[in-house]
Amino acid sequence: NPLHIDPEFAKMGGFDKPIIHGLCTFGHVGRAVLQAVCDGDPSKLKAFEVRFSGVAYPGETIVTQIWNDADGKVLIQATTAERGEPVISNASATIG
Repeated sequence: NPLHIDPEFAKMGGFDKPIIHGLCTFGHVGRAVLQAVCDGDPSKLKAFEVRFSGVAYPGETIVTQIWNDADGKVLIQATTAERGEPVISNASATIG
């Protein structure tokens, strides 16, 4: 998708510059969850649900916050450090 590599195409889509692909953001947040609550073991991650709520730009830092809920579930939110904008919200993971 040229939205992720072509500055002119990104501008036509309403963005200042190309954006990071949502699946890349999803992967970075998923890795943070695996490291924080699964001891790096992907077999412990039973379910992972997210809402893409914004975009990240190349070079931005994604900050992932994780809160323990009940019954092996964690709640997750990810924002950009530079702009403080949410990129993933209302997310949860089931750990087992």
